Amino acid sequence: MQAFDRNLTDLARLLDAHPEHTPESIAVLCLGPDPDRAVGGYGLEIARHWAAGDPAAAADALERARRRFGLLPPALFVLQHELRLAAGEAPGLARDLLRYGCDAVAAGQYDLGLEALGKAYVMDMRHGFGLTRDIQAALEAAGAYERAAGACPPIERRPADPAADPLVHVGLVVPNQADAVVAYSRRVLHFARHVDRAGFRLSVYVTENMCPRAGLLPTLYASEPTAVRGPATLAELGRLGVPVRIGSTRTPITTAALELARQMAQDAVDVVVLQAGLAMPIDWLATRLAPAPAKLQIHIGLSAYQRGIQATLFDNAVNMAREAAAWPEWAGRQVLVRRGTDIAALDACTPAARAAFGIPADAVLIGTLSNSLDARLSPAFCETMAGVLAAGPRAWYAAGGVVSAPDTLKARFARRGVADRVVFAGQQREPGTFLKMLDIYANEFPTGGSQSVVEAMACGLPVAAMRCADTHAESVGADIVGEPPAIPAFDPRRYRALLETWLRDAAARKAAGRRLRERAEREFSVRTFVRRVCELGAEYARAGCRGASPVGGARHA
Repeated sequence: MQAFDRNLTDLARLLDAHPEHTPESIAVLCLGPDPDRAVGGYGLEIARHWAAGDPAAAADALERARRRFGLLPPALFVLQHELRLAAGEAPGLARDLLRYGCDAVAAGQYDLGLEALGKAYVMDMRHGFGLTRDIQAALEAAGAYERAAGACPPIERRPADPAADPLVHVGLVVPNQADAVVAYSRRVLHFARHVDRAGFRLSVYVTENMCPRAGLLPTLYASEPTAVRGPATLAELGRLGVPVRIGSTRTPITTAALELARQMAQDAVDVVVLQAGLAMPIDWLATRLAPAPAKLQIHIGLSAYQRGIQATLFDNAVNMAREAAAWPEWAGRQVLVRRGTDIAALDACTPAARAAFGIPADAVLIGTLSNSLDARLSPAFCETMAGVLAAGPRAWYAAGGVVSAPDTLKARFARRGVADRVVFAGQQREPGTFLKMLDIYANEFPTGGSQSVVEAMACGLPVAAMRCADTHAESVGADIVGEPPAIPAFDPRRYRALLETWLRDAAARKAAGRRLRERAEREFSVRTFVRRVCELGAEYARAGCRGASPVGGARHA
């Protein structure tokens, strides 16, 4: 019942252009027997009230539509979304999407429901992590995912012959692959480079969950496909003999997930490793449907809460403790496994030339490396960094990664008169070349990175990081760095003071960098990480009767 594809402004203009659409004629449409015309009528009524500045009447019209249809038609839900934005209630959008997704799944509209649930958690990342903190909401979302999985046909696993193929087959499920600095993409390369080929073989299953896909709800992100974003990554995986299966972007969510799950069954994958959570419905569903004897999740923000996953691997002790308070027994084990970085590869990198960015050779260069700079370079972070630059005439700041609105970010520094010492260095293929150009690494706040923090430590940089709250993105940087020098609570003044100390005292920053390099060598070896994940998966695969053909889908836990 997608009766129109218009927003509130378009509908208000339509009303102005067609005076025959009176309140009375609109009411006739709303109450008429044709459902599509009724959707259009409610849309016109909502737009009329919105244009008249009467949000309460618009909300009443939405409620009447909900009572008529049971589940609000997507076109009207989009108008509800707009009304929320117009009222300055953006933080409520994530919960609207969660509720709508659960209701759609309950009504049997699985693709619509999964689309809404995934977008609920994407929206939540932009508006304060309220859903992420709400474990009961996550369990409700996971229950809806489980219901959608139960409606899918079961999948039989191709029988494996351990005598003919003694290697444990590990399948990495990822949303996308990219040549830029993206944590889950780099992790795939880490596995491909360092997996023990005497005991394991590796395949990669790319869901393309982040690519545009035909849907009925507002688009919140739109990534280019892996073939465009990651040709160099695909080429390296090919050289390393790692097959990559890329999902379709032309099929609905459930179909895309089923196709990848069937491919994993055909490939006789023994261990499925999921690198996504509730924000990526294709990844979640493909993992759930794949009839593999062992399944692990690498935690990257929120647990999947998926039946059949034997262990969730956390790299952030703070987040692990937060979720442990309500951890369901059926969700498997919580295991702390520190992420790794390829220290030898970083050691081999040559620093980028500062002159290429117009940065003086004698500057004290502070930097950040991220694939989410627009979100991570918050007003509070930029204000703090501007203060640091104002206090140190030799200080410069460089941000590595794509910025969609550099002028907007530059303006935050211009207010303090330091914009001429701020550089946006663009997308980075190799983190080491950018990081080795720096003197100090500054992790963003209130949400910050993780993989780049480990890489900065491995490059011997002093790292300023601050625990702002207990969700993953708000705490992981500080958890990786450790105290000291990590700041244990939100305190921008203390963060600024730490940076200014390192600006003034070269010996202090070198000593801090040396200690963090030692911590990286001791706790963040990529070889150790890959080995532990593979061995844990193999342990579960053996316990799950590798070579058997368990029933697929939600009927098998």
